[in-house]
Formats: sequence, structure tokens, C-alpha cells
Amino acid sequence: MLSYIWELGVIFNGALESRAPPPAPWRYENYYSENAISAREMASSAAKLSTTARGAGAGGVTAKRASNAIEALSISTGKGAPTSTEKHPSLPRKPSTRRGLGGKNGRAIVITRGSVSDEVLFEAIALLCTALGVHALKVLGIAGWKEGDDHGDGAGDKDADDSDDIHRQAATTKMFRFGLNPALCASLPHIAHNVSVSLKMLQEHLLNEISTILSGHGYHAPGAPDVDSKAISSYDEKGASPTIAPQAPKRAISSALIKLALACLQTFNWHGRVLTPLIQDGVLLYLDSKDRDVRMEAALSICKLFMLDPIAHHTSTASVGVINQVVGRLVRVGLADPDPEIRALVLGNLDEQYDKPLAQVEHIRALCMALNDEDAGVRMQAVPIVGRLAVRNPANVMPGLRVELIKILTELEYSTDSKAILTTSEVLTSLLKCTERLIKPYAPSLLRVCLPKAKSPLPYVSRRMIQCIGLLAEIAADDIIPSLDEIMDLLIDVLQDPTASAIKKDMALVSLGQVCSNTATVIDPYVKYPNIFPIFRRMLRSETSDRTKRKVLQVMGILGAIDPYIRQTIPEPESADKTPAAKALQQSVKTVGSQPETFYQSVVIQSLLSILADPSLVSNHPSVIEVLLAIFKTQGM
Repeated sequence: MLSYIWELGVIFNGALESRAPPPAPWRYENYYSENAISAREMASSAAKLSTTARGAGAGGVTAKRASNAIEALSISTGKGAPTSTEKHPSLPRKPSTRRGLGGKNGRAIVITRGSVSDEVLFEAIALLCTALGVHALKVLGIAGWKEGDDHGDGAGDKDADDSDDIHRQAATTKMFRFGLNPALCASLPHIAHNVSVSLKMLQEHLLNEISTILSGHGYHAPGAPDVDSKAISSYDEKGASPTIAPQAPKRAISSALIKLALACLQTFNWHGRVLTPLIQDGVLLYLDSKDRDVRMEAALSICKLFMLDPIAHHTSTASVGVINQVVGRLVRVGLADPDPEIRALVLGNLDEQYDKPLAQVEHIRALCMALNDEDAGVRMQAVPIVGRLAVRNPANVMPGLRVELIKILTELEYSTDSKAILTTSEVLTSLLKCTERLIKPYAPSLLRVCLPKAKSPLPYVSRRMIQCIGLLAEIAADDIIPSLDEIMDLLIDVLQDPTASAIKKDMALVSLGQVCSNTATVIDPYVKYPNIFPIFRRMLRSETSDRTKRKVLQVMGILGAIDPYIRQTIPEPESADKTPAAKALQQSVKTVGSQPETFYQSVVIQSLLSILADPSLVSNHPSVIEVLLAIFKTQGM
């Protein structure tokens, strides 16, 4: 079995080496290309030469002298700057000799360039990592080791570990040779999950590539020296070190590649990495992009990653400044982006982790402005944030919240636009759920507006208003007791309305339970409203939804069990839908049913007449009539 593993390693290594440069839009000068590596080496050597010259007292290194040193180094090493028309130097021009791991005569398998697509190759590598675990990348690295190179066979444990890291590094570098593409980004999370020892290495390679795409240079951890050819732009007359200023890449990068980098940044495991420099220098720049999708991916990346960074929990002056900068940009995007979907998306991703930085006065003012956004979705996403911040900083939130409540009450009471009423009722429901006790002083005013609107002909508005009544009962139960009779009549009418939808009845049941439990109204509704128990019984018998039946049982549990003696004294309510003939027939059936020989017939006829008297079972009326006629014929009537 071991020999098959080595053969697989040889095949995969040959496929990696035979990769062709990806087509547009995935082609760019990536961080691990031969050109970029050579440029970084020359820039590093030039920086060392300038430092040595200054330390030896040889005078300053001018820009001309630095240029000459770089040119001499490139000539001496044979690595001149390649032109755009030159073939990619990382592509093998001849089959190289490998250790005897596959093929004949100890030569590695040679695969035609570009014959294996990246989708197939990286999916196969991910499956290999699933099967072999931590040894997968090591196998790929050993399979690509040149003959004569020492890779640690027979060495001590420490040397063996170093050799394994070298092999994994070699395999990882080959995977990133042509930069990012969708196939590689889709496979990297699976590879990192199964080869956990290579997570740090994969993070380093992927961060360098993403930073190259977004910022124009490799990733620089906080405190690390910046040794990048892009940063060495000019030397002053006294040989001072170059000035490094992060800015957007000046070369042309396709929007598809930028979106891929941002999406990969969101999905990969960055445990142990500090991403704040990349967010500041790279991702924030794309919040102002002209491409809508790029702005959306950039905003999502910041929302998902920033609060996971350790700096988000520091309290130093520098950390607080960074937090305010990033959170302020997110709030501005959620308030002023031209696309309402992006505004709603940003506000929806500002979860509880952002509450502490959002509780600043300037952010609260901006979020209160978002409550008046023209798009209903944006307003709905801003309401939960304001509700959470009202607990943290009520002194600054309540003035804006009070203004918003007055506006909501005015629109509900006087607006004639059905769309505006729908949006306002939804915002009010969400606001009641989020603010709870802070809105208690305004409960009587809200109830005065909600009760008439609960009878609105617009089904959505009436449902929301019924839901608001239940929420107000939980927030301010004492304030709704004077209107309890009106509320109970409203809810019972909804429950026995045959034209009401199932959703509306479910909301009425929930609100009825909230009103009765918070106002301590138990047992009395059975006596005061004698038709409530028959309504529950009919719903349990006729409703097909288990959810509705559970809610009916919950409400019956809240109301409690009535004394059987009191139950007998309650007169049975007469149905208004019954005709005089039906009432007479039902009475005659009751009289006849008292005789033992006609008991079963009377029970059947009584049940059939109950179905005929129920308007909600109108679809069953023809069948009931046929059964009654058959009974009459058998009895000779």
C-alpha cells in the first residue's frame, strides 16, 4: 500500500509541475511567481548593500547607485527582470530527474503541460489530504524532491521534523505558483482542516496572495520589517531608508479576482493571525469601489473578521483609534451606500460583538438616521441595533427613539398609504421586541393606536397589530387592563372568523395567551365569554396543523381548569348561523335521542348537524347532506 502512496505522490507532483498559467481573469503577477520572488530578493540585497555602505562610512547611497547595484546583482545571478512577452520562468522546460519514486529508470512521470485542469487537480489533492491526513503534503513534497538533495532520511527527530516542514513548504509553494483561482480557494479549507500541521503555512501563503491582490504587496504582520520590491521606490540623497506608504495596487486587477480574494478571506480559518493590517491597508479601500459586488464582499469581510481580531478587545489608545476607524467606516457604508441591499447587509452583520464600539455618540446618531431610511429592509435591520444600544447608552438613544415612536404613531393613525402602513407596522413590531421595558411609558399611546388598526381590512397590518397587542401586554400589563374587554372581544372575533387566515389565528392565540398570563386573567374568560371553550374545541377537532393545536392547548393551560359545577351553570351559546328549521331538528333529535333504541342514530345526526352549522367546514356540507338523506331513507322518512 505504501508504494501506491508514493506513486500517487509522483502523479500529483507531476500534475502540479505541469500546470499552465490560468486564463483571464485569474492571471496576475502573484506573490510566489519567479518574477516576484527574484524582485524581492534583489530588493532585499540592495537594502543590505545600502546598509553596509552606510555602516562602513562610505557615504550615502543615492538612487542611481542603488539602481546600479540591483542591475549588477541581476547580471551576476542571471536573473534579469523578465519582460511581459517572456515565458513564465517557473514552467519546467525539460523533464527533470527525480529520486526513484515512480516511472522508469528513476525518472519522474512527465505530464503534458495544462492537460490536468485545476478543478480536477485541487479536488484530488483535497481528497488525498482527507485520506492521508498530515502526511499528504509531505508525500507531495518528497515526490518532487530532486535527486541528490538531502531530505532528512535517517536523521534525528528534530531534523526529521524540519525535513517534513521543508517538504510541505515545497508542495504548498507549487500549489500557489500561479496565485489564486476558484479551484484552489474551494479546496484550501478542506486541505487545512485535514492537514492541521500545515495550517500556519497555508495561512502565510494565502495571506501573501490576498494582500498582493488587494494591497499590491505581501502580507506584513504587525512589527515585521517591510521587505518588498513594491515598497522600495526611492532613496533620498543621504541614503535614508525608503518610505513605506500602504496604498491600493496601481496595476490592473480584475474585479472577479478581487471578489475571489475577499470571499476566500471570509471562509478560511485564520486562527492565530492578526488581520487588522490587511483590513486597514487593503479591504477598507474597496468599500468605495464602483463595483457593487466588490463593495458587498469587502463589507462582509470586515464585518465577519474584524471583531475576531485580538485588537478589537484591547483598550489602548492606538487600538481604540483603529476600532473607531473601522467601525465608523462600516456605519457610514450602512448609512450612505447607494445600494440598499448593501446597507441592509452591513447593518444586519453588526451583531452583539459590535455593541460596545457602536455605543459611541456619533455612531448612535448615524444609526438613528438609518431608522428613517427610504428602504424598509434597512430600517428593519437598524431597529435591533438601536434596541440593543438603548440598554448600553440610554441617555443618547432615547431621544432619537422617542422621535421615531412619535413618527410611527402618526403614520399609523393618519397615513392613507397602505405600503407605508405595512412598513410602519413591521418596524413597530420589531421595535417592541428589542426595546421592551424602555418603551413602557408609551404603552397607552401605542395601545390606543393598535386597537383600531387591528380591525384593518389589510390582513398583514391587522396581524402585526394583534402581535403588538400581545407584546404590549408583556411590557406594560397594568396599562392594558382598562382595555381588557375590548382586547378579548377582538381576539375571540378573530378566532371564530371563518375567513381569517391560519397565520392570523395563530397570532391571535399567542396574543391571547400573553394577555391572559400577564394580566392574571384566568378562569374568568370561560364564564365571561362562554363561546371561547367551543371555539377551542372546534379548533382542536378541525384544524390540521399540529402547530395550531399546540398553541390552543397552551392557551387552555394558561386559562386553567374550570370547576365542573360552574361549567354546568354556563349556558351553551347558540350559533347565529343556524336557521330555525335546523334548531327545531336539533331539538327533536335531542328528544328522540333520550330513548335507548335511538341513541346511536341521534348521536350521528347530532354530529352531522354540527358540521352543517360550522361555516368553516363548508366543503364537507354536500357529503353530510347525502348521509342525512340516506339515513332518512333507511328510516322510511
